[in-house]
Amino acid sequence: MKKFINEERAQSGAVFRLLIDSIIGLAILMIILSAMANFYEMRLKTSTEEFRLLVKNATDTPNGAVVESGSLVFKSGSGFSQAMLSSNTGLDGSCFSFQTGLSGVDVGDGSFVKFIRDIETKIYSKCNPTGKECDAGEESCCEIECIVSVGKKLSSDNSPSS
Repeated sequence: MKKFINEERAQSGAVFRLLIDSIIGLAILMIILSAMANFYEMRLKTSTEEFRLLVKNATDTPNGAVVESGSLVFKSGSGFSQAMLSSNTGLDGSCFSFQTGLSGVDVGDGSFVKFIRDIETKIYSKCNPTGKECDAGEESCCEIECIVSVGKKLSSDNSPSS
């Protein structure tokens, strides 16, 4: 009879140990998932900043050379517009146009980019001087015209590749 009681305690101890191990495993899983979400958010912020620097570099050297990003990540529902690039570069928003070769990206009439789904892609940008002389404060006057392409490589001449 005593042997039976000892075996019963051993079995209940094993179930208790299994419960504790499960709770510890769940806690570790939550920590890993939290860290992965944090890294994804950091990558989104880094991608946005790299995009802004890419466009700024293209506008600072308007020689028709294509500036290419690394692999950037954008979240569904996010995007950028001519107004955003205008505030970032100091050029009028109408000096920027957008194009894409991807199905998950909406460029509307070429004045904005909206990501329809989460996407990882490269961004290409090039700027060319127009030869116009603009007065200070003159709206819709572009001394430089820029093309920003999402996922579609641009050629180094004055027109985008088709």
